Amino acid sequence: MYDIPLTPLRLARLQRGMTQHSLGRRARLAPSRISMLERNCDPPTPRELEALARVLGVSAEELFPVEPAVENAAASSPSEAIH
Repeated sequence: MYDIPLTPLRLARLQRGMTQHSLGRRARLAPSRISMLERNCDPPTPRELEALARVLGVSAEELFPVEPAVENAAASSPSEAIH
């Protein structure tokens, strides 16, 4: 059996007792596309994200949280003038 991570999308689907097929049918997406999104293989399009959030009754941010940008710890300091 495959070890599929419990992403927010998958968790929301399972909490509602839905299969990938039933979610896909209601969101007008192929079950294979639901699988890809649950495994983070490809980001959703805006239309897909809106449809999934609507069907699952959650916000888009709950399904695909935006990770904060990590600041570059090795940011270069202003270069010193060479005399």
